[in-house]
Amino acid sequence: MRLLAPAVCVCTLLVAGCYPPEDDPTGTGGGSSGTAGGGNTAGGTAGGNTAGGNTAGGNTAGGNTAGGNTAGGNTAGGNTAGGNTAGGNTAGGNTAGGNAGGNTAGGRAGGSAGGRAGGSGGGGTPADTQAPTVPNAVAARALSSNSIAVTWSASTDNVGVTGYRIFRGTMQVGSTLGNQLAFTDPGLTASTQYGYTVRAIDAANNQSAASAQAVATTCGAAGCMVPPMMCPVSTPNVAGGPDPWGGCWPSDHTTGVPPGTVLTPYTGSCTITVNDTVIDSKTINCRLNIRALRVKILNSKINGNVWIDDPAQPYSFTISDSEIDAGTTMSSINDGVSAIGKSHFVATRVNTHGGIRGIWCEYDCTVEDSYVHGQAVPLGGAAHESGIRMGDGSKLRHNAIVCDAPDVAPDGGCSADLTGYGDFAPIRNNRIEKNLFLATSGGVCAYGGSSGANGAKPFGNQAENIVFIDNVFQKRSMVQSSGKCGYYFPVTDFDGNRPGNQWVNNKWDDGTTLLP
Repeated sequence: MRLLAPAVCVCTLLVAGCYPPEDDPTGTGGGSSGTAGGGNTAGGTAGGNTAGGNTAGGNTAGGNTAGGNTAGGNTAGGNTAGGNTAGGNTAGGNTAGGNAGGNTAGGRAGGSAGGRAGGSGGGGTPADTQAPTVPNAVAARALSSNSIAVTWSASTDNVGVTGYRIFRGTMQVGSTLGNQLAFTDPGLTASTQYGYTVRAIDAANNQSAASAQAVATTCGAAGCMVPPMMCPVSTPNVAGGPDPWGGCWPSDHTTGVPPGTVLTPYTGSCTITVNDTVIDSKTINCRLNIRALRVKILNSKINGNVWIDDPAQPYSFTISDSEIDAGTTMSSINDGVSAIGKSHFVATRVNTHGGIRGIWCEYDCTVEDSYVHGQAVPLGGAAHESGIRMGDGSKLRHNAIVCDAPDVAPDGGCSADLTGYGDFAPIRNNRIEKNLFLATSGGVCAYGGSSGANGAKPFGNQAENIVFIDNVFQKRSMVQSSGKCGYYFPVTDFDGNRPGNQWVNNKWDDGTTLLP
């Protein structure tokens, strides 16, 4: 491009025919002294110099009828708005403003600025008004007595689908990103029918019509009654196999991230400090420290763990339909990372593996319909591992629990599927109901809370309100052939004489009664 040298002009205020370079009336956008409007040069000059096409310039000085008057450099044209929306676009800026807009400065303001604004506005991309197609193949199925999973097929759009809105009846209960075709609706009422529709949206917030309704009924309080032939495994009383109540035991097939969920990387903070934070359909590569109330994690894969460290704080979280890989153990100590812990949480349909244990419930937790298994190899031969460790206020219901890590000399390996020791506080207020204790590589399948009652542990003689009811204990498996669930016993350190302790209807996997 060849550049022209600017003309030199020495100006004094109110001298006709002299303008700053950006206001030169001979410029291409200026609408000069003007072809159609004429703008009588003197009027334009005075107007343009003095007021730059404002009221005085476009009006008084240059405002003869044709020359940059009302349509051109006047109020609508080049004055205060300086050829902007009203002047530059509609009246002044394009044809009328740039050509007829006349009086020199008025034409410049109305023509050049207005022409640029008008031209730019007039040639923009048309707005997107086309809605996405309606989602189809919408299906709903009960996951438990209080949750239903909704799935659907992808919609299409002329620009692109950015998300979906899920409605229960007429109320929107959730939303997903455009690549996520599944949603779990929690907090429902048992044995109740619910109907769901889905709508697709695009970046312009165009919304599709509602999909066909999908209906499902939550399971009863006793759990989901799934016919045995629908279980992933046909053998009863194994992970994924039929349970004694017509349902299926949790396994890799029924826990963790729902099939069809598309995960995206989590980019938020690993320390959660905002109440009601929701993390949905993410891959998380860190330890999530929860320092807020009512945090919700769902449909996610966590390579790390989820943790509340201080039970005295009111922090809380729920985690559902997620997988947690707690990684390897530490090689030189007998403790390490748990996948989930350790206070004020609810875990539903989670799949935990890795680490020293799946779940540590130090205080106030609920674990339901989950699969706890696959603890890490105890590197260094020091780590004492378990499936779940209970403290005070554990509610464990309908889980498949096993500690199946191998023994590593001199002292590494599994203690039990369920532990609870009186080292630091009394073991109490725990309800263990309808769980499957799979045969473990450890010494026993379950501790009863009174270990160290002889004084070997500071709180060993203070266990109370520990209830084992309707649990099933597997006699043997590939990791344990003793026929006792554990190497030594199925259960140890349960004291039926302690206040509130109960042992009710617990059985072996062959249906025979198991006494503590």
